[in-house]
Amino acid sequence: MEPIECKGYRIHLEQDEDAPNPCEDFDMLGTMVCWHRRYTLGHVQPKCGHYEYAESIRCNGLVMLPLFLYDHSGITMRTTPFDCPWDSGQVGFIYTTPEKIRECLQVKRLTKKVLAKVDEILVNEVKVYDQYLTGDVWYYWVEDAEGERIDELGCGGFYGSDYALEEARAAVDYYDAHEPKQLEFKQI
Repeated sequence: MEPIECKGYRIHLEQDEDAPNPCEDFDMLGTMVCWHRRYTLGHVQPKCGHYEYAESIRCNGLVMLPLFLYDHSGITMRTTPFDCPWDSGQVGFIYTTPEKIRECLQVKRLTKKVLAKVDEILVNEVKVYDQYLTGDVWYYWVEDAEGERIDELGCGGFYGSDYALEEARAAVDYYDAHEPKQLEFKQI
Protein backbone atom coordinates (compact mmCIF):
# COMPACT_ATOMS: atom_id res chain seq x y z
CA MET A 1 0.00 0.00 0.00
CA GLU A 2 1.32 3.45 -0.89
CA PRO A 3 2.15 5.83 1.98
CA ILE A 4 -0.55 8.38 2.84
CA GLU A 5 0.42 12.02 3.39
CA CYS A 6 -0.88 13.65 6.56
CA LYS A 7 0.31 17.02 7.94
CA GLY A 8 3.78 16.62 6.44
CA TYR A 9 4.15 13.02 7.66
CA ARG A 10 3.84 9.76 5.71
CA ILE A 11 1.64 7.01 7.12
CA HIS A 12 2.49 3.45 6.09
CA LEU A 13 -0.04 0.63 6.44
CA GLU A 14 1.05 -3.01 6.40
CA GLN A 15 -0.78 -6.23 7.10
CA ASP A 16 -0.29 -7.21 10.73
CA GLU A 17 1.31 -10.64 10.56
CA ASP A 18 1.02 -11.10 14.35
CA ALA A 19 -2.66 -10.23 14.60
CA PRO A 20 -4.44 -11.78 17.56
CA ASN A 21 -7.11 -14.37 16.81
CA PRO A 22 -10.34 -12.86 18.16
CA CYS A 23 -11.65 -16.31 19.13
CA GLU A 24 -8.57 -16.96 21.26
CA ASP A 25 -7.56 -13.54 22.50
CA PHE A 26 -10.74 -11.45 22.89
CA ASP A 27 -13.65 -11.64 25.29
CA MET A 28 -16.65 -12.16 23.07
CA LEU A 29 -20.36 -12.31 23.76
CA GLY A 30 -20.76 -15.18 21.31
CA THR A 31 -19.23 -18.62 21.04
CA MET A 32 -18.46 -19.79 17.49
CA VAL A 33 -18.95 -23.51 16.97
CA CYS A 34 -17.59 -24.85 13.66
CA TRP A 35 -17.24 -28.13 11.85
CA HIS A 36 -14.70 -28.31 9.01
CA ARG A 37 -12.41 -31.13 7.95
CA ARG A 38 -9.52 -28.88 6.83
CA TYR A 39 -9.68 -25.81 9.07
CA THR A 40 -9.78 -25.19 12.80
CA LEU A 41 -12.33 -22.40 13.03
CA GLY A 42 -14.06 -20.52 15.82
CA HIS A 43 -13.95 -21.28 19.53
CA VAL A 44 -15.17 -24.88 19.54
CA GLN A 45 -14.74 -27.76 17.08
CA PRO A 46 -16.96 -30.51 18.51
CA LYS A 47 -16.45 -34.17 17.69
CA CYS A 48 -20.20 -34.75 17.78
CA GLY A 49 -22.62 -33.63 15.07
CA HIS A 50 -24.51 -30.34 14.68
CA TYR A 51 -27.74 -31.57 16.18
CA GLU A 52 -26.14 -33.30 19.16
CA TYR A 53 -24.13 -30.19 20.01
CA ALA A 54 -27.16 -27.91 19.62
CA GLU A 55 -29.13 -30.20 21.95
CA SER A 56 -26.31 -30.09 24.53
CA ILE A 57 -26.50 -26.28 24.81
CA ARG A 58 -30.26 -25.95 24.47
CA CYS A 59 -31.85 -23.52 26.92
CA ASN A 60 -34.65 -20.95 26.94
CA GLY A 61 -33.54 -17.65 25.46
CA LEU A 62 -30.52 -19.01 23.58
CA VAL A 63 -29.56 -16.65 20.72
CA MET A 64 -28.03 -18.41 17.73
CA LEU A 65 -27.00 -17.29 14.23
CA PRO A 66 -25.67 -19.51 11.42
CA LEU A 67 -22.07 -19.27 10.19
CA PHE A 68 -21.39 -19.63 6.47
CA LEU A 69 -17.94 -20.15 4.94
CA TYR A 70 -16.80 -19.39 1.40
CA ASP A 71 -13.63 -21.31 0.52
CA HIS A 72 -12.01 -20.34 -2.77
CA SER A 73 -8.41 -19.04 -2.87
CA GLY A 74 -8.80 -18.15 0.81
CA ILE A 75 -11.66 -18.31 3.24
CA THR A 76 -14.24 -15.80 4.38
CA MET A 77 -17.07 -16.13 6.90
CA ARG A 78 -20.36 -14.38 7.64
CA THR A 79 -23.81 -14.98 9.09
CA THR A 80 -25.65 -14.92 5.75
CA PRO A 81 -25.30 -17.41 2.87
CA PHE A 82 -22.97 -16.84 -0.07
CA ASP A 83 -24.22 -17.02 -3.67
CA CYS A 84 -21.85 -19.81 -4.71
CA PRO A 85 -23.33 -23.26 -3.99
CA TRP A 86 -20.10 -25.12 -4.84
CA ASP A 87 -17.52 -23.35 -2.65
CA SER A 88 -19.68 -22.29 0.28
CA GLY A 89 -22.03 -23.60 2.89
CA GLN A 90 -22.96 -23.51 6.54
CA VAL A 91 -19.97 -24.37 8.70
CA GLY A 92 -21.51 -23.88 12.14
CA PHE A 93 -23.15 -21.25 14.31
CA ILE A 94 -22.46 -18.53 16.83
CA TYR A 95 -24.53 -18.49 20.00
CA THR A 96 -24.83 -16.89 23.39
CA THR A 97 -26.84 -17.70 26.49
CA PRO A 98 -29.28 -15.53 28.44
CA GLU A 99 -26.92 -15.58 31.42
CA LYS A 100 -24.02 -14.27 29.35
CA ILE A 101 -26.23 -11.59 27.78
CA ARG A 102 -27.35 -10.39 31.21
CA GLU A 103 -23.79 -10.37 32.50
CA CYS A 104 -22.12 -8.70 29.49
CA LEU A 105 -24.85 -6.16 28.72
CA GLN A 106 -25.80 -5.67 32.37
CA VAL A 107 -29.52 -6.11 31.78
CA LYS A 108 -32.16 -7.99 33.75
CA ARG A 109 -34.71 -8.60 31.00
CA LEU A 110 -34.18 -9.85 27.48
CA THR A 111 -36.45 -7.42 25.65
CA LYS A 112 -36.80 -7.22 21.85
CA LYS A 113 -34.47 -4.22 21.91
CA VAL A 114 -31.82 -6.13 23.89
CA LEU A 115 -32.09 -9.17 21.61
CA ALA A 116 -31.74 -6.95 18.52
CA LYS A 117 -28.57 -5.52 20.08
CA VAL A 118 -27.31 -9.06 20.78
CA ASP A 119 -27.85 -10.02 17.11
CA GLU A 120 -25.92 -6.91 16.04
CA ILE A 121 -23.04 -7.73 18.40
CA LEU A 122 -22.85 -11.34 17.20
CA VAL A 123 -22.81 -10.26 13.53
CA ASN A 124 -20.02 -7.77 14.32
CA GLU A 125 -18.01 -10.43 16.16
CA VAL A 126 -18.21 -12.60 13.05
CA LYS A 127 -17.13 -9.62 10.90
CA VAL A 128 -14.05 -9.09 13.09
CA TYR A 129 -13.24 -12.80 12.92
CA ASP A 130 -13.65 -12.64 9.14
CA GLN A 131 -11.18 -9.74 9.02
CA TYR A 132 -8.73 -11.96 10.88
CA LEU A 133 -9.35 -14.87 8.48
CA THR A 134 -8.95 -12.69 5.37
CA GLY A 135 -5.85 -10.82 6.60
CA ASP A 136 -7.64 -7.49 6.96
CA VAL A 137 -5.70 -6.65 10.14
CA TRP A 138 -3.24 -3.78 9.94
CA TYR A 139 -0.15 -2.20 11.46
CA TYR A 140 0.76 1.43 10.84
CA TRP A 141 4.01 3.32 11.15
CA VAL A 142 4.89 6.94 10.36
CA GLU A 143 7.81 8.81 8.80
CA ASP A 144 8.59 12.49 9.15
CA ALA A 145 9.33 14.81 6.19
CA GLU A 146 12.98 13.66 6.12
CA GLY A 147 11.96 10.00 5.82
CA GLU A 148 12.91 9.12 9.41
CA ARG A 149 10.65 6.67 11.17
CA ILE A 150 8.99 8.10 14.29
CA ASP A 151 9.16 5.27 16.82
CA GLU A 152 6.32 6.64 18.97
CA LEU A 153 4.00 6.44 15.97
CA GLY A 154 3.55 2.78 15.22
CA CYS A 155 0.83 0.40 16.31
CA GLY A 156 -0.87 -2.78 15.13
CA GLY A 157 -3.89 -4.97 15.63
CA PHE A 158 -6.38 -2.79 13.74
CA TYR A 159 -9.18 -4.80 12.15
CA GLY A 160 -9.95 -3.06 8.86
CA SER A 161 -7.66 -0.73 6.90
CA ASP A 162 -10.06 2.22 7.25
CA TYR A 163 -9.94 1.90 11.03
CA ALA A 164 -6.13 1.61 10.99
CA LEU A 165 -5.81 4.74 8.85
CA GLU A 166 -8.26 6.65 11.06
CA GLU A 167 -6.22 5.75 14.15
CA ALA A 168 -2.93 6.60 12.41
CA ARG A 169 -4.25 10.03 11.43
CA ALA A 170 -5.41 10.64 15.01
CA ALA A 171 -1.95 9.65 16.29
CA VAL A 172 -0.28 12.02 13.82
CA ASP A 173 -2.66 14.83 14.86
CA TYR A 174 -1.83 14.25 18.52
CA TYR A 175 1.91 13.94 17.87
CA ASP A 176 1.92 17.06 15.71
CA ALA A 177 0.08 19.09 18.37
CA HIS A 178 2.17 17.89 21.33
CA GLU A 179 5.67 17.22 19.98
CA PRO A 180 7.95 20.13 20.89
CA LYS A 181 8.97 21.96 17.75
CA GLN A 182 12.57 22.92 17.10
CA LEU A 183 12.90 26.67 17.45
CA GLU A 184 15.10 28.75 15.23
CA PHE A 185 17.23 31.26 17.15
CA LYS A 186 18.66 34.31 15.47
CA GLN A 187 22.02 35.42 16.63
CA ILE A 188 22.04 39.07 17.73
